[in-house]
Amino acid sequence: MKLSKKIQILEALEKITQHKRYDEVKVDDIASAAGVGKGTVYRYFSSKEHLYFELSKYGLESFHSRVEALYKQPEITPISFLKSFIAIFADFGQKRTRNIESIREIEEWNKEEFAELKLKVMDYKYKIDAMLIDMIAKGQQEKKIDSYLSAEKLTQFTIHSVLSLHHYRREHTISITELEYLILKGLGCNE
Repeated sequence: MKLSKKIQILEALEKITQHKRYDEVKVDDIASAAGVGKGTVYRYFSSKEHLYFELSKYGLESFHSRVEALYKQPEITPISFLKSFIAIFADFGQKRTRNIESIREIEEWNKEEFAELKLKVMDYKYKIDAMLIDMIAKGQQEKKIDSYLSAEKLTQFTIHSVLSLHHYRREHTISITELEYLILKGLGCNE
């Protein structure tokens, strides 16, 4: 399936941001990586800042879509969901770290766009938290997760653990399997 030009440009920027900081990226670089002309980039995005803003939204939407699709699988078990969630979240963090750092460098954000992005982040956070709480509660009911803590607290533990271990992974070698093991053991998983 052929990607839309807008998505093609955003995915090119996503790859570039994995090894270049915001101030090192030129619109010409993005156009070249996307296989389009500079004018095509500006047809979809008014500025480099707008590109980064849209990449943030696209990343959040992609992350949420992946988690939601996983959650909606009828045969998914709580432990399988958690393992996959950890891998998806770690992948999201790895791809987005530079983009997040770049966003912090952009001083001339349109306040309305930034407010919109913050609302979208909060909306997705609540939706993803609800999915995690539900799966962890099911795991507790099925005696696959043995913890005296509430599903809500275990959800926060899961999210903060992935974030902490993501930062650890930046300087140390730790596989997704090891990451899953540490978090699932911390949750009290019996599988």
